[in-house]
Amino acid sequence: MLLRLIPLLLFVACGSLSAAPLRIAENGEPRVSVVVDQAALDLDLKQRNPDAELLMLRWAADDLGEYLSRITGGQVTVAAAPVEGRIPIHVGNAPEEVALGVSSEFGDAWALSITPARIALAGESSRAVYYAAARFLHDCGVRWYSPDSLGEIVPSKPDLTVETGHLEATPSFHTRGLWADRRWALRNGLGGPQMAQGHAFASFMSKFNVDEHPDYFPIINGKVVKYQANLSNPEVVKLFVDGLRERLRKGTNWAGNGVAIGPDDGALLDERPESIAMDSGRIDPFLQVRSGTDRFISFCNQVAGELEAEFPEAYFGFYVYSNHNLAPQTVKPHRLLFPIVAPITYNRFTSIGNPIAPTSPYLEEVIRAWVEVSPRIGCYLYNFNLADTAMPFTRTLAWRLTFPRLHQWGLRYATIESMDDNWHFQIPGNYILSRILWDVTTDVDALLDDFYPTFYGPAAAPMRRYNEVLENAYETTTAYAGSIWSIHRILHPDVMQALHAALADAEAAVVGQDPYAQRVRITRHSLTFADTWLAARAAFNEGRLADAAAQAAAFKANYDAGSAAYPRYIGKRAWGYFRGYFNAAFEEAGRLARESRIIGAFPDKWKGFIDKDGVGVADAFWHPDRDTSSWITLRTHTVSLDEQGFPFYRGAIWYRTTFELPEAERDTSQLRIWIGGIDDSARVWLNGQDLGSYGRGNFPPVDVDISAAVNREGTNTLAIMVTNHGITELGTGGIMRPVFLHAPYAEGEAPPDAIQQDRPRPLFGGDIE
Repeated sequence: MLLRLIPLLLFVACGSLSAAPLRIAENGEPRVSVVVDQAALDLDLKQRNPDAELLMLRWAADDLGEYLSRITGGQVTVAAAPVEGRIPIHVGNAPEEVALGVSSEFGDAWALSITPARIALAGESSRAVYYAAARFLHDCGVRWYSPDSLGEIVPSKPDLTVETGHLEATPSFHTRGLWADRRWALRNGLGGPQMAQGHAFASFMSKFNVDEHPDYFPIINGKVVKYQANLSNPEVVKLFVDGLRERLRKGTNWAGNGVAIGPDDGALLDERPESIAMDSGRIDPFLQVRSGTDRFISFCNQVAGELEAEFPEAYFGFYVYSNHNLAPQTVKPHRLLFPIVAPITYNRFTSIGNPIAPTSPYLEEVIRAWVEVSPRIGCYLYNFNLADTAMPFTRTLAWRLTFPRLHQWGLRYATIESMDDNWHFQIPGNYILSRILWDVTTDVDALLDDFYPTFYGPAAAPMRRYNEVLENAYETTTAYAGSIWSIHRILHPDVMQALHAALADAEAAVVGQDPYAQRVRITRHSLTFADTWLAARAAFNEGRLADAAAQAAAFKANYDAGSAAYPRYIGKRAWGYFRGYFNAAFEEAGRLARESRIIGAFPDKWKGFIDKDGVGVADAFWHPDRDTSSWITLRTHTVSLDEQGFPFYRGAIWYRTTFELPEAERDTSQLRIWIGGIDDSARVWLNGQDLGSYGRGNFPPVDVDISAAVNREGTNTLAIMVTNHGITELGTGGIMRPVFLHAPYAEGEAPPDAIQQDRPRPLFGGDIE
């Protein structure tokens, strides 16, 4: 079969291609051998840190030998010298110099030269030679869609022909990092050096005791806290200068002798007057605290200025992140500072710059503002729906839209945080990403035209339909609330119906046809996660608590089956996140269904107050006689705070309602109120009596004994204050799940034969109908 070397890559320079093809296999008999330096063949691959340059050559030679043998059906020899009678494939060791007319910042440019006498792979580095080998095999029809055999495509071509000529390439993005199997990444043009980045303050500050050095640390809420650093202290500047000088003198593992200088995870806060004086005075729109960017950049400028003379080519990398994500207004970054946009508080569902997606246009403006003040800039993006890895998710459309835009705006460095054991939602997105990072002009439609029949066989058309429905659902959503709190808005009934129809057609098309049937089956597990989550949510909201618990158990059963059959595709995080953030509420719902009599459910709508000034406790918002006529209506379990117009709010949220006990319950000895989930801590009052504070983080359920405070004959006033200062998730806050009044069964009291499945009747008499 003819292999055409077509120069599709950005900045590609190539000579003319011969009209005469070169046959490299005939009737299953290879006519080539792989030639690599003896030192690479002698490399001990089991040693802990083998020589990186030799390793790349060895891997390139091994891949060529293995895959060409599998393609042709014959044995392709890998040796240090050419095999007589066979055309040599020189892996970085051609006897003559191979022209390379392109270059790259970190040694990624490669050349592939084919003549009737030999095939030569060359590059600026051994890694680049590996890229050339991978490109050669890709053009022979090999595909690596995921890192295991199920994601690998190796065609059978007993007669294999290539055209002679010269092809060379250099990447669009100088760094292309994806958290993935290293060899898979290299085979797809990823996996080179990375720019210095990370949360680094602790590496400088952790050795200091806050009692001995209180001036080294910030003041937060009136107290010195061992967290981050006091950036207004000249001694702290000196600490960083000394520490960075030591690291730079030793040399770093980052690209270009860079070093990380970024703050630790979380906000940069400090109430010291001298620190506040360094700030611009802006309020971060997402965290609703003072922006720390100008203070941080001023600090870094001092550090860089001290080190510039000794290390004029070094750089200091940091994340544009948290409340230091807005571009500085009062100070310009030093030329050695390297900002890396890490938009963790922005919309995670759509492409960057999507005009209808909340925060996405704003993020574009933030990026453009940083480009204006920085000589070079990178990005650190997220390849999963933080932090969920179970729901059907996709980045294919988002990546193909985002990275050409980023490149146009001036970004040339990319790192993508991903999950290497949850490929069920990363195919073909990761493959498409790799091609775009190498060449932003890649014809993605052509890649997809190749992918679907190659990967899914007879199920190509319905699987393409499935993925396009999913991609469009995410790219067109106006939801902002993160993780699975917006899934019901994105995967709404029409979308789910279309996904099920497409997947059913795909399954029918590949019955008994592995590996196509296995690949489709992985998607079935993926969609079942959404089925069980949406069913569990609906049951919970309708008060069918036993059913809600059963659906959560079905979620776990789907995980168990999927991870056992396809561990690389459905990894432990898919269950770990659900278990840590949601399952406790569903288990508690099941416990209530077994151990309590549900008297009634409180309404979804409550009287509400967004207490941005934090005055509610002191101003007696909890008092039964408090006038609430000016309060708004807030909903609890059916919609998120995002959907109610408060996507970025951080602070106290008040809820009030009234209720009367049913006459049959007035003599019930123990009465409790159960809140299915809050974000992230709550304080409860009943009839003006403070019943305490509860919860903290991860949307916990709250169970409060109201027996002594309840008015059994008349009206009760229930007030709940929920604060979400802790960032559990984007666009969330307040009461997140239904609220029930229940009476635990007495010891020895037999529960009813049928566990309560019906929706409990609402408690009437509240403020909101």
